Amino acid sequence: MDGAARWMIAGGLSLLGFACQAPHPIIQIDDALRGMKARTVLVAEGLTLYSPYDVELSRQLLVICLDELDLTQRIIGSAPSRTIPFVMIPGESLPGFPSDSGIFHEGLAGSASPEGFASVHVPSPGGPLAATITTSCRSRVRHELAHVCFYALDVPRPRWFSEAVATEVELALTDENGTWRVHPVPDSLLSVLSRATPPTVDELLDWSGKRGDPRDERRLYDAAWSFFRYFNLSSSAAGSTDVPLHAAIEHIATLDAEILKALQPGWQHWLENFDVVAALTQLADEQGGSRRKASSLLTIGGELGVPQLQDASADEFAQSMLLTDDVWISTRGEIFLVLYRGPQVGSEFVDSLLANGDPRCSLTALAIRKRSGETIDEAAALAALSRVSSAWRAQSMSVSVLGFDRN
Repeated sequence: MDGAARWMIAGGLSLLGFACQAPHPIIQIDDALRGMKARTVLVAEGLTLYSPYDVELSRQLLVICLDELDLTQRIIGSAPSRTIPFVMIPGESLPGFPSDSGIFHEGLAGSASPEGFASVHVPSPGGPLAATITTSCRSRVRHELAHVCFYALDVPRPRWFSEAVATEVELALTDENGTWRVHPVPDSLLSVLSRATPPTVDELLDWSGKRGDPRDERRLYDAAWSFFRYFNLSSSAAGSTDVPLHAAIEHIATLDAEILKALQPGWQHWLENFDVVAALTQLADEQGGSRRKASSLLTIGGELGVPQLQDASADEFAQSMLLTDDVWISTRGEIFLVLYRGPQVGSEFVDSLLANGDPRCSLTALAIRKRSGETIDEAAALAALSRVSSAWRAQSMSVSVLGFDRN
């Protein structure tokens, strides 16, 4: 690789030190990047990839970048007028750099991870190397590319606005045909709903540089996204399947600070009345692994203590997951009921679980009763345990609560 291209990576990214989402002194980032060598440079229409990995793995990463760039351009409805330099930064070059972080500044995008973006393994002795690209890699790549495409629009770009759009693009779901849709209930929304103090428009408008506390920074990301989602859904048909975001972006860009602040009551009302269970049900009914997504979000919401998941409708949704044939989905429903609802579950619901006859329901009900301090029928528990699969038993929360061996 020639010196000019190497300077583009080191010198170009060193200018972005202040934009890194990590508490790193600029000089450390600068020194680390100047010592980095890109092993592979791949040029494609619209994007040049600078990669620390070998050609085989870099080609796979380039395909991911190009796929995500195409999707990002369709979601936002805009495309940069020049080729995007995209730099993959090896995690070891930036010790302590957060695994969910990326760098963006004026059209140059990059991403970094301590673990790297791919785990390369040998599937069988003597077999060819295979790369497993993580989901987090795709989401980070898309988020940073969304910034690039957003900057191609001729609109004001305050921090909250840029991050809100990039997060909405990052969270978008796609089907097997590449058709995209907004995520009905991402974990960013669950995070906002779980907070005792609702976010404010004033906070978003004041958000410029990096906050000292990473948790505060994450809170602002989630709040900015939720405000943009509220505006998007309430102002037009945008947010429907395959409707680009640029109309909503251009609309909100015309609003001054006072008009944005006037949206605070509507935004708060939308958050307070958001039907999480209905959104999870919608997600679970979609094709392409969405039931797994829904069951995972159910447990995330339970762990966060989302108020909208503290009622009978959430318990019933969890039971529908519990009765699914997929072991992983089934145990997510069980974990929600036993660990996050536990003694709060109504006695009538627990009785209905026992009356169901399915051994998974029986074990779940008995585990809830034990967590409530009740004495359980150990013979009934052993009988139910003998009827569940070894795979379900190995992942079950109820089995552990009841004091049995998972193996």
